[in-house]
Amino acid sequence: MSEVVTDYIECIVYFKSEDGYKFLVMKRSNYTKVYPGIWQIVTGRHEKNELSADCAIREVREETGLKIKRFFAFPKVSSFYTYHNDKINLVPLFIAESEDMSVKLSDEHTEYKWLGFDDAYNKIFLFTQKEMLQYVNLFLNNNEYFKTLTEIKL
Repeated sequence: MSEVVTDYIECIVYFKSEDGYKFLVMKRSNYTKVYPGIWQIVTGRHEKNELSADCAIREVREETGLKIKRFFAFPKVSSFYTYHNDKINLVPLFIAESEDMSVKLSDEHTEYKWLGFDDAYNKIFLFTQKEMLQYVNLFLNNNEYFKTLTEIKL
């Protein structure tokens, strides 16, 4: 029987600019084993005994070098199946508002772009990440939804 695990996180990083929200997308290095060269949001894997929120904060800092202004747990998870180990992976989503747009990429990525919603949606490769971006954009642009998010104090 398949095991259900939560080994990964995803985090949508945004910056509120004068002309609207900008979302960070990054291109994976070609040397990466899984999905080389695709455009994605911040993703990461838990370290031993690490809470999902702590993992997301660490991954944002490691992959982007950005300072997080505000950080939220999002009330939806994505999922995927890995055949090689017969695991169903549940992936919690977080949202990080960046203090600025000064990205310092790790070697896991080769490029980055700050894009408006439509361009970010079209650039991201994985359908589940596109779907999550749609939800986050809806929450950011609707105060009634936004105020229901759980803010995590840094």
